[in-house]
Amino acid sequence: MIYKVILLVSIFTSLLFSQDKLQKVSIQLQWKHQFQFAGLYMAKEKGFYKKVGLDTQIQEFHNAINTTKDVLSGKSTFGMANPTLIIDRANGKKAVLLASIFQTSPYVFISLKSSGIKSLKDFKGKKIMFANNIVGSAQFQAMFFKNHINIKDMQRVKESFNINSLINHETDIQDCYISNEVFTLKEKKIPFYVWDPKDYGFDFYSDLLFTSQKELNDHPNRVKNFREATLKGWKYAFNHIDETVNLILKKYNTQHKTKKALIYEAKELKKLAYYKTNQLGKIEKDKIQRIYDVYNLLGVVHKKIDLDKFIYSSDKGSNIFSSDELKYLKNKKSITVCLRKDRAPITIKKGNTYTGVSIDFLNEIVRKTHLKVNYILNSTAKEYLQNLNNKNCDLTAVTLTKNNRFKMLKSTLPYLKDEISVVTRIDTPYTSNLNELKDKKFLVQKGTKSLIDYVKKLYPNINLVETEDIDLSKIVSGEYYGYIHSSYLLVYQMLKNYHNQLKVMTRIGNHQVGRSFGINKDEPLLLSIFNKSLEAIPTSKKEKILEKYRTIKVDNYIDYTLLWQIIAVTFVIILIILISNIKQRKLREEIEQLNNVLEDRVKEEVEKNRAKDKMMLEQSRLAQMGEMISMIAHQWRQPLAAISSASIGLMLK
Repeated sequence: MIYKVILLVSIFTSLLFSQDKLQKVSIQLQWKHQFQFAGLYMAKEKGFYKKVGLDTQIQEFHNAINTTKDVLSGKSTFGMANPTLIIDRANGKKAVLLASIFQTSPYVFISLKSSGIKSLKDFKGKKIMFANNIVGSAQFQAMFFKNHINIKDMQRVKESFNINSLINHETDIQDCYISNEVFTLKEKKIPFYVWDPKDYGFDFYSDLLFTSQKELNDHPNRVKNFREATLKGWKYAFNHIDETVNLILKKYNTQHKTKKALIYEAKELKKLAYYKTNQLGKIEKDKIQRIYDVYNLLGVVHKKIDLDKFIYSSDKGSNIFSSDELKYLKNKKSITVCLRKDRAPITIKKGNTYTGVSIDFLNEIVRKTHLKVNYILNSTAKEYLQNLNNKNCDLTAVTLTKNNRFKMLKSTLPYLKDEISVVTRIDTPYTSNLNELKDKKFLVQKGTKSLIDYVKKLYPNINLVETEDIDLSKIVSGEYYGYIHSSYLLVYQMLKNYHNQLKVMTRIGNHQVGRSFGINKDEPLLLSIFNKSLEAIPTSKKEKILEKYRTIKVDNYIDYTLLWQIIAVTFVIILIILISNIKQRKLREEIEQLNNVLEDRVKEEVEKNRAKDKMMLEQSRLAQMGEMISMIAHQWRQPLAAISSASIGLMLK
């Protein structure tokens, strides 16, 4: 009996002691209780917070709450916020972003089909309801701006937060949470359209988990533990939707939602949480920058933002890993990687060093994990397979993301997505149906069983010959009609060694080939570490790596044909210009000579005309004088005749 008493006392004491050890923290929500915050509920109820020494209080939103202000003042330890947190940080408020629960925003516009709105241009003149401030509706404002739509051309309706406003035609367009109001419309079987800003290029994060810079400085481990436990809670919530919904109905259903509505919300939010990723809480610096740029364009931020200080997990290595993963890395210290010969540009051997797409991505991962890398180069497929089976390697640098045929390997997320193509001689006629070429032989690389099976499924009559290496010289010589492999590998070989001799004749099917690291199936933590590391690499960095091997320098063959063609064309153009100039010069000389001759002739004719005019003037004057003399003579004749008559009469008398 006394032993039982001692046991009960010891248990009670230990429980009391453990409660005293728990650190009290709080998180302020930005809205009312619903599945939107399910990860927090499950982290609390399943003991994930308690396991890391935290006693967490979840505080529901009410209208008097300013989440950012409460967290920065220390009233709340953590908070959930909208992307406007970016504006707060840019304006000097020292908030630190821990995770983005939803990778794309659930905020959309909804219009009923009965409204006749079929495009954004149809918004003109319609009644619209959305947040009255530009900060809260930035993605909508940006969508309008890009499509040259003026909000002033619409009738603004005061926000009611009630879908009945749309159903009762009090408004034609309403902003909604896609996991909530849409459910009501579907239940009532009312046809509607969704206008999502991300479809127009404005993809925002949503439900940002954050804390203050002071909290991070004072309690870095507490911040790390809270973030880790919260994401664990979200993972559990999405994997156990029915259990989570039942918990909400029992303890957190302040909005009195139905179970059916909560399940619908859960499924829709899960899509948003894993949108284009399999990593919960993922944050990309590039995406935060794009959101900031939208705010900047709309004129609501006027200061630059330091993203490295704002984003907690921004390329800081261990922050993205769990405590178990960190412990694994500490003990592991080094990894062995199996490589296959002739996989350029995926893997390239240069002397005693290695490079290539997979190696560049591996180097990015090594920078985060601080693991040392050892390489085993395998010359043949048989040797490669033997090393994998004997578990001499922790991973292989390249394997298929899907249809991975190596049972001892688990594929990571893809670092490269490619297509299957056929390379032929440059003078080969084009054809899209390889079944027509059943008398032709095509090379494929040995050990690519899934590729071979796929090609044969599409073209049963095709004649495939397996070869150990990617040797395109046999295509150039005409020994084989073409080589079938992934475009990325083939184009690299073409540009490097057979420029202007080969071409990509056609693409095979619509199948995309994902290239991944293959992790030993006995190393699940290593697989998780690689996936998280790949997710953490910024998109711009990934594109830079891939572009590096798309635009390689061609050393082995330089084709001067185009250069000579350019020189020849340039010479002809210059010659034409010279001939034209010479002809123009001669023409100008002839014109000048003709002008001189014409000038002399004009002067001569002018002088002649002047002489004629002078002569005519003199003749005119003489004629006038003659006429005057004649008139004078006439005038003289009368008196002289009278005198003569008088003198004769006198003489007769």
